[in-house]
Amino acid sequence: MAQLMISVSGIRGVIGNGFTPAVVEKFVAAFGSWIGGGKVVIGRDTRVTGEMIEHIVLGTLQAVGCEAVRVGVVPTPTVEYAVETLKARGGIIITASHNPIQWNALKLISEAGLFLDEEQGNAVLEIANRGKLCYQPWNKIGSITNYDNAIRDHMDAILRLPFIDLEGIRRRRFRVALDCVNGAGSVFLPEFLEELGCEIISLNTTPNGLFPHTPEPVPENLQQLCTTVKTAKADIGFACDPDADRLAIVSETGEPIGEEYTLALAVRFMLSKRPGVVVVNASTTRAVDDIAAEFNSQVIRTKVGEIHVAKKMKEVKAVIG
Repeated sequence: MAQLMISVSGIRGVIGNGFTPAVVEKFVAAFGSWIGGGKVVIGRDTRVTGEMIEHIVLGTLQAVGCEAVRVGVVPTPTVEYAVETLKARGGIIITASHNPIQWNALKLISEAGLFLDEEQGNAVLEIANRGKLCYQPWNKIGSITNYDNAIRDHMDAILRLPFIDLEGIRRRRFRVALDCVNGAGSVFLPEFLEELGCEIISLNTTPNGLFPHTPEPVPENLQQLCTTVKTAKADIGFACDPDADRLAIVSETGEPIGEEYTLALAVRFMLSKRPGVVVVNASTTRAVDDIAAEFNSQVIRTKVGEIHVAKKMKEVKAVIG
């Protein structure tokens, strides 16, 4: 039975069993037709099928008159940032996130640098399902260019954030155990941590797409990292999923602190620097409300889903979400 999942934010499936070149072409052509041409940023994770899918995506975008800008193997947030800074009409990320190696997917990004919302996604799906694809004649096809500075742009933007004590971090010389599951984090996090003056104990940081364990960064998949933190006497451990948009933290005791504590720590840090509105979804820990109260800050809850949190953050100018 074919395994293909279609939603307003993209499609994912098993290579050769649902997620086929024809399916990829159909939905990419629909996305390119929906945005009406213009610049589209394309990035991918390290999956072994990523290059194959990338070729299909680039050619299809060119066929519907788009200017395809390839940024290569990069984390998902780097593509989102590049869409904004390059003033693109949208973006496509080729990644199945934390799904197993046989899966791949397309994540569709709007010109705001966010995943498509329900209205936008449904518009793309309607074009795909009705076959209203805007393939162009020979003299109106689009172009393909490479942009090699997406990671550097993203790193520099993070290092410029006003609340980060760069020199203090660099003086501390943290020992960091790092598990990138051989995914896109491998081309970003080691260099980034080195710029922060950290001593890195690398685990699975070869960007070859061969996941050494189940790639979702949840406690049951972090045994190697937890052991390494303890035996190497690291100050902290970090793990990410294949497209590096999810982070797990292991404390100096070798125990995962969990996503709820991770968010609580981030909220406390940001509100200590700049009190303001916090946006979270309906299932987020109530600890956020307690922390916000300490700083006389408001918490707004949205429906579950990254796009709902992100849109509300922009609307209310939240300090964190």
